[in-house]
Amino acid sequence: MNEEETALPEQQKIILVIEDDRDMNELMCAILERSGYEALSAFDWKAAFELLKTTRPDLILLDFMLPDANGSEICRSIGKDEKLKEIPVIMISSLRDLPIKMSSLLAGAIRFINKPFSYEEIISEVEHALKKKKKPTSFWDEVSKFTQENL
Repeated sequence: MNEEETALPEQQKIILVIEDDRDMNELMCAILERSGYEALSAFDWKAAFELLKTTRPDLILLDFMLPDANGSEICRSIGKDEKLKEIPVIMISSLRDLPIKMSSLLAGAIRFINKPFSYEEIISEVEHALKKKKKPTSFWDEVSKFTQENL
């Protein structure tokens, strides 16, 4: 047997898509599955949070505007949860305002993708995020750490 035959296959990466627009949700899941990822789908934060109780995705693609919460609130919730805080989040939105992008990144999103996006862009961002072993600490984690160390 050669090395290729004895090597175990890499575990399929799981990506949770949280997007309330059904067509966009299906499109993102199809793009991910076509590229070899397992895509899980939720249409709001409540459904996503229930999924996260039993499944640990490798990455979350999160729409900024959901019916039950905004993306910054969700990123902060994920960052404060000991079981979830290591999962990187990529924010996706049709909103192009700089304050929206900045609030998302300050809340803990590692990237911000504007809609519409290309197939190549979404896969490139996903691959880049998955190469990182650990989600970087959020701005507020750094402020808290600095405050504790200097007071």
